Amino acid sequence: METGQHTGTATLERPVETTPTPAPASVAGTEFLTWLRELWRTDWFRIPLLIFALSRAYVFLLGAIAMWIDVTLPAVPALGYYMPELYGPAHYLLQPWRNWDGHWFTLVATRGYSLDKATTAFFPLYPLLLHWVSWFLDDRIELAGVLISNIAFLGALIVFYRLVALDFSAAVARRTLVCLALFPVSFYFNAVYSESLFLLLAVGCFYAARRDRWWLAGVLGFLAALTRSHGVLLALPLGLLFLKQQGWRPWQWRANPISILLVPFGMMAYMAYLRRIWNDPLVMIHAQKGWDRYSANPIETMQAGVKAVNGCAVRDWNAGVNFCWANQFVQHPGLATVRDLHWRWGLSESNAVELVAALFLFALGIAALRYLPLAYSSFLAAGIILPLWSPSSVHPLMSMIRFTLILFPAFIVLGKVTRWRPVYVAVVTVFSLLLAFFTIQFASWLWVA
Repeated sequence: METGQHTGTATLERPVETTPTPAPASVAGTEFLTWLRELWRTDWFRIPLLIFALSRAYVFLLGAIAMWIDVTLPAVPALGYYMPELYGPAHYLLQPWRNWDGHWFTLVATRGYSLDKATTAFFPLYPLLLHWVSWFLDDRIELAGVLISNIAFLGALIVFYRLVALDFSAAVARRTLVCLALFPVSFYFNAVYSESLFLLLAVGCFYAARRDRWWLAGVLGFLAALTRSHGVLLALPLGLLFLKQQGWRPWQWRANPISILLVPFGMMAYMAYLRRIWNDPLVMIHAQKGWDRYSANPIETMQAGVKAVNGCAVRDWNAGVNFCWANQFVQHPGLATVRDLHWRWGLSESNAVELVAALFLFALGIAALRYLPLAYSSFLAAGIILPLWSPSSVHPLMSMIRFTLILFPAFIVLGKVTRWRPVYVAVVTVFSLLLAFFTIQFASWLWVA
């Protein structure tokens, strides 16, 4: 018998059971880095991220410079509520961004709407997020507000780029984002304000509708209507986009138009909540009287805005302050006048900035009829007209320049009309200089918008 020859019945070897070996941490880390490199190669991520990082660094630096200069008017409380002074790095990095409406949003986030009817003018989604995030941050509410606003703005830039790229070139999308990020009052995207959140929801709503994801568009529109009064206007462009995509024959519709009704339901949900608290579903409209708003037609509002430009006509409620800002600059032109706190105060209390912003918006609205699809231009037109029905006796065109930030089709128009490089460079330069001026104004408790 040969050595190694089996005799008898063959024996079956039982396989050895082994436990799967987890991938080394280095392998998982390598895969993550590979994913980041692939993501970085995509224009829709890299370009918005670069624009966000550079523009926000510029704005944060301007805010820190304003706090270092430390030439400011006294803080304006919200219903007597003052936010405490911050110290150390927070004084320079966080305190500039909580001024004006930041006090109001903080008040709503910490005490709700039952304190006073005036708080109902501030829609609930942003203060609700502010309340939740500040809880996780051990009640550091300024930090929570700045984080929410900046993260939302980054998200808005990414979605906005992808939205513009659906209909226009990558160059137009890039210029659009730069004009938005350096717009003279884009510092509000840093502040404890709802602009960033609303912009994210509004462009997300449009993008979802353009990609034929109608229930997602409806949900985002619902949330936008819980963020600002302009949110309800999204129902109009959504309806136009729906008809363009689905046609006029209901039996051929592939999507359910009921999803569009979610947008006004956002406003209705807020009204129902206010009825429960104040027994008045329209109390947020009545609360506008606290800002001296009244009803007028747009023509009357524009006429009042033109008359209010003369700073000399402003009521002198502080002895020794000369509100004749235009006369002062004519008599003493130069940087020294622009840096003077009293001159800056006089300019802020005139209606000049708001009037220029309104005329600028009108021009973009007219240009939108040529350059943009009807759904986009309709949202822009509705957003311009809405505030003109409720002027303020103090500033007839109150906040018009700030409202421009959330009317994102206006920046697509800018992205189109700045295709000639000298025009683009001029616009970016002027926007950057004005952004520096208005950021310091805001941080100094001077009225901007």
